[in-house]
Amino acid sequence: MTFHPGADSVVDLNSDGTIAKPDSDLKKISEYWHTGHLKYGQFAKYNGLDRLFLGGVNNGYHSATLVAFDPNNINGTTDLSTKLPDRRPGFAVYASWSGGHLTPFGAGTETCRVLFERTCVTKATPHREPYNQVISLTVREDRILVMVDEGEREDTPETITYEMDRHLNLVVAFPNTKFQQKHLELERAGLLDHAFSPQELKPLIHVLPGCEFVKTGP
Repeated sequence: MTFHPGADSVVDLNSDGTIAKPDSDLKKISEYWHTGHLKYGQFAKYNGLDRLFLGGVNNGYHSATLVAFDPNNINGTTDLSTKLPDRRPGFAVYASWSGGHLTPFGAGTETCRVLFERTCVTKATPHREPYNQVISLTVREDRILVMVDEGEREDTPETITYEMDRHLNLVVAFPNTKFQQKHLELERAGLLDHAFSPQELKPLIHVLPGCEFVKTGP
């Protein structure tokens, strides 16, 4: 998939998890390797700066993810060092063609990284899904909306839409009807021990360290 935000900027998203930026002669000048896939994207302005927002899944954390880049600085690879409540990634990055570890691309140049942890519906057996994933994102002047499919297949009907302000504070998170129905079914089956509350979705957003969008001062 290729994005053309302007005459001087082109970004290619590849099925193997890489993001490549070619020059005007279509020669690759930079590359970022992501653990998983980033299939949805949008160019937008943030505080007057051009940013590329991408959404998909981070296989290291088994979580839906949103990342942002300066379109002119796309390099490095995914950092899996952050511990999360759901799991600590014991995920080794290998190059299948080399039989060993992937040659490091260096630190990733993401300007922001967000993970959306799987919900209780996703984790409950027998409905357990190993991954969730971003299936759409919309960046507006003062809002970022991310729709997360609570499964690894895009036809999975249970979705959560997270609406955040431009500093990634959660404004509201709302499930679709299918998610609420599934939550009730699992509760009645004894596989969940609580009734659904929107408050249970707020702790599932993890803004990883170093995000430029987070407001740190007054």
